[in-house]
Amino acid sequence: MKNKFIRLLMIFMMLFSLINPVQAVNESLYSTLDVNANGTILVESVQVNGYGKTDTSADRVGEFKVNGTKTFTYEGLEEGDYYYRVSMVNKGAPNVTYDDTTYTVWLCVFKDNETGTLLQSIVLQNDDDTTSKPLNVKFINTVREEEVYERTITYTEYTPDGKTVSTTVTQTITLIRDVVCDEDGNYITDDKGRIVVKGDNGYPTGYNDKGEPILLDENGNPLLDENGNEISTTIWKIDRTRSSYESIVSPSKDGWEPDQVLVEEWVIDLNEPQDEIVHVVYVPETEKVETTTITRTITYTEYTPDGKEVSKTVTQVITLQRTVVVDADGKIISTGKWGIVNPEGDYGSVISPTKDGWLADKLLIGVWDIDLDNPRDEIIHVIYTPIKKAAPDTSDNSRINLYGNMLIGAIITMLLSIVFINRMKMHQE
Repeated sequence: MKNKFIRLLMIFMMLFSLINPVQAVNESLYSTLDVNANGTILVESVQVNGYGKTDTSADRVGEFKVNGTKTFTYEGLEEGDYYYRVSMVNKGAPNVTYDDTTYTVWLCVFKDNETGTLLQSIVLQNDDDTTSKPLNVKFINTVREEEVYERTITYTEYTPDGKTVSTTVTQTITLIRDVVCDEDGNYITDDKGRIVVKGDNGYPTGYNDKGEPILLDENGNPLLDENGNEISTTIWKIDRTRSSYESIVSPSKDGWEPDQVLVEEWVIDLNEPQDEIVHVVYVPETEKVETTTITRTITYTEYTPDGKEVSKTVTQVITLQRTVVVDADGKIISTGKWGIVNPEGDYGSVISPTKDGWLADKLLIGVWDIDLDNPRDEIIHVIYTPIKKAAPDTSDNSRINLYGNMLIGAIITMLLSIVFINRMKMHQE
């Protein structure tokens, strides 16, 4: 009863795949099976849950040596369901990791109701990943390679004998890669003789036109990202559990300054890795005082074609100093901040001089605000333009306005005086 139910269920699935051939890749109709491998594969005719016809053809069942791709055809079979299990044969070659993936092939041979012709449909399943929908059988044998690279960091004085400042630091990076090989451990190369490694997606890598490694899909085509670009990869991977490549702070020494306070994290080329040597050199520190002056110049000129001078140019001079640390060759290692030597120096505000009949565009030049992070000279131009004089008003209305304003001013002054006197009396009481 159970086997009959399973048979009905499988027939239903097959009919569903005929009606909806695009619903899932491994439910489409196939009449041949491609096996991609470099080694010996084993094809067995099996039953699933006690169900399935037996295939004894030597063309389809047994061990087969495959170098590249072998295509299996299923002709001469009677109507029914057949199951095959496909796996890679472990030949026991040293250092070879044989692909232990197994595939189950379900072949359904059925009759076309209209023509009576026998048709075939193949459903393929990766037994280790039943959620995937493989188009073909693919086996990849590999050889694990390891290489260790060193970064050496030395610390010495900048002296003729190069005295050691601190113990040499050695960092190591262990690189690994799985090189694709045949069942005997011989490397598989591309058409240009370049080795092929197993990529992050489980398939052999390839190379683009620039010779850079890229990921390939299960059919050997470049794998593309969401933007349609090839996905780059690397030939080597870092075994992070056995590697040290972090940044290193250089040890300090009184009176000496390292040319590299921090040796940055080691970034190794994973396609062409090499050892690396870093020399940290210490130079003696020498402090000295650096002095400079900056000037603010203020000019006063008329707004005329010849720019006639209205008053003498004002010059303000400030002296600045800072402390610098230099090495044995006089090269500046570090600098302090500039400071004003004469804090009470000549950098205050300046009132622009007056000239009858002329008006300055800047009546007051403010205190010189010196940027001590970036001190520099400054020039200010004060421009004088002529004042237009209005003709005197001698009309009767003008006189009335004048006398009226004088009267109002006198009254206000008198009232303020009275208020002031009263407040003084209240304060005395």
